Amino acid sequence: MSKALYPAIDPYHKGFLDVTGGHKIHYEVSGLKIDEESGAVVGAPVVFLHGGPGRGTHPHDRRFFNPHKYRIILFDQRGAGKSTPSANSGKIENNTTNGLHNFGGGWGSILALAYAQRNPCRVRSMVLRGISLASTREREFLFKNGPALAILPDTWKNFCSPIPEDEQDDMIKAYNKRLNPSDDNAEVDKTAANMWIEWVRRTYRILSEEVDVTDIVKFGSNTKNQTEAVPVNFYAEVETNAPGGNHFFPRIMAHYLANEYFLDEGELLRQRNIAKIREIPIVMIHGRYDIVTPFGSASELRDALGVPAPEPGDSIPVPGAGHSAREPEILRLLVEATDHVVDLP
Repeated sequence: MSKALYPAIDPYHKGFLDVTGGHKIHYEVSGLKIDEESGAVVGAPVVFLHGGPGRGTHPHDRRFFNPHKYRIILFDQRGAGKSTPSANSGKIENNTTNGLHNFGGGWGSILALAYAQRNPCRVRSMVLRGISLASTREREFLFKNGPALAILPDTWKNFCSPIPEDEQDDMIKAYNKRLNPSDDNAEVDKTAANMWIEWVRRTYRILSEEVDVTDIVKFGSNTKNQTEAVPVNFYAEVETNAPGGNHFFPRIMAHYLANEYFLDEGELLRQRNIAKIREIPIVMIHGRYDIVTPFGSASELRDALGVPAPEPGDSIPVPGAGHSAREPEILRLLVEATDHVVDLP
């Protein structure tokens, strides 16, 4: 089955948004833009909400969207990517644009849901992948008792190696202590940071080799196919190229997990919150063999929304796929979803 990505494009605008606490959020805008003659804003605004927490964005992220229909907005959360200062925590400010299409996976799906529940009138649609509901069960799924520990016992053993045995009952707490020491003068444990990155990288996708991705350019009758390898070490590539070295991602992720994502348990599934988003078109895409966020989370959200059980061929669940947006079938479904929601009336 073909794997469709739109061709690589460059942003036409980028900058920093000043927020509280001396933080600056880095953002980039590509695709359609303001009409120079009329001054009208053109293009459906879509916000790409990156994963992690703390992964940051990457140029590949623009390629899920048709640049002839969308105004594509990428931004790095506080402390991540090119945002400054690096590797500090904080809350993301509300986006004030109306009619947003929200696109997010993992941590990005948490942000998409939380934002929509607080600002339902501003959200036009949501495309959610590898759905997370910020629950204790999900945190333990990856870091205590989930299938990844049995599927990747050697990697789990390495992940446990920097932590004394008497602390291994709570790996998130143990790692957070080493990645975000309470003493401001203490150094980040670089071994722990590298082990965290390796654990996430190994659990992120089923396929372990690079895959060829065919770009399908859907501009009228001008259809062109290209092939490009999408790197498997996506996390490592993002972190290595970012200011501040490759340790901002594990520091932010551990901080958010240790603080339960700064959300109340079950908050995203409360009926009063679900009621606010029930009329928003939502596409849910979740790999059957996702060992980062359990498929049960997608099922819980679907049931809470009152969505009928999917028929064979629907996007929940995706057979033979894990968590990554770059699993071939998930990638195809994501692009198909963005093509669908942009044309909704």
